[in-house]
Amino acid sequence: MTDERFALLEMLYRWCYVIDKGLWDEYEGLFTPDASLDFSSVGSEGNDPKSHREFLEHKAWPATKAQHHQTTNTVFLELSEDAARTRSTCVASIVMSDDTFFSVGIYYHDTFVRTADGWLFSERRCEKVFFNPAGDVAGLAQGTE
Repeated sequence: MTDERFALLEMLYRWCYVIDKGLWDEYEGLFTPDASLDFSSVGSEGNDPKSHREFLEHKAWPATKAQHHQTTNTVFLELSEDAARTRSTCVASIVMSDDTFFSVGIYYHDTFVRTADGWLFSERRCEKVFFNPAGDVAGLAQGTE
């Protein structure tokens, strides 16, 4: 199962890379065709990869100058030959087009399935832990899980 763990971690890292680089043509290929997403805690509408891509590509991304996601502390909640569930911590540092800076801390709750093309996300939920504009430590809040 060690190889599967590395492959799943690679998927988590690939997600960050695709988002940070704005590689939208690669985005939907990270998901199964029927994948379910919930990013409502950070303002995204829609519950499928295409809707979330549109939100990122046409609303969130144009407002940013640079961003850097770091996904770490992954816990494998379930792992079999064909399916996996994980929870990961992610911190994103974002510079907006007006040079303001903020960071956001989130938990990703993921379900993966193995396909003929390898591991893909079948469910992804984003749980916001904190949203911190520069200098605003009063905005920090604890997550629920």
